Amino acid sequence: MYALTDILQDSLFTVLYRTGKENHAETLKKETENEGLSKAERSKLNKIENENRMRLGINEIIVVEPKVLSYRRNELDLLKSEEIEARYSEVIESTATDLGVTAYPIDRRSLATKGTTGFNERNLLISFLSQIGQEEDVNIFPVDYQLLKEIQHNYGTSKVMFTLVEHSKSIDINWWLIVGSMVVYPTFPFVISTHIPMAIFNSNTTELNVLILDLEKGIIESGNNYNFNEPVNKHNLGAHMYDIFHQLNSNPL
Repeated sequence: MYALTDILQDSLFTVLYRTGKENHAETLKKETENEGLSKAERSKLNKIENENRMRLGINEIIVVEPKVLSYRRNELDLLKSEEIEARYSEVIESTATDLGVTAYPIDRRSLATKGTTGFNERNLLISFLSQIGQEEDVNIFPVDYQLLKEIQHNYGTSKVMFTLVEHSKSIDINWWLIVGSMVVYPTFPFVISTHIPMAIFNSNTTELNVLILDLEKGIIESGNNYNFNEPVNKHNLGAHMYDIFHQLNSNPL
């Protein structure tokens, strides 16, 4: 008490402390209430919490360096990755606009207009994410706190999106099935018309990851990953991003 007199008399600190104390008490209260729930009630509550995970009521968000890694025959295809990455960045901006969300891109493509400032902002946000990732069990105080506050002030939002798409293509055709159908001739046309198209369609394996970072709270506030067997064209990427931005723009249930 004596050592921290100046802090304890700081009105900003006392408000922060009181809010934290109230939030902690509310969390303990909910945990106690949840212990008395039935299995069905707990399952329903978990479902609502899961649906609310990405419902943050966001109208503005900073989008940092959308990344795409595309593999073919287990090898990274740099040209294909770059091609899909450019397409993905366009989809993110257009989809956000369609849903009334303002997305501020900070990536290599925006450096031409933002110059050194954009380069520094990009590196700072990536560094902060790395800091949080390495110390996920510790509520860290960021080294570049003032610079992060400036970014938050300049863009008018504390919400930051990091997203990564990993795509691989590998056609798995069951040649024994085709050879077997040739022996039993009536089944051959059916196998050719169904198995091969399905093998080609399912040759695409894509995982889309999203993390939402809050600069003000200094935490990863939310995140999710989506898996689908679809080509990574504009239509498919747009459909998934539409769902993501729709959730982010919605208020909790």
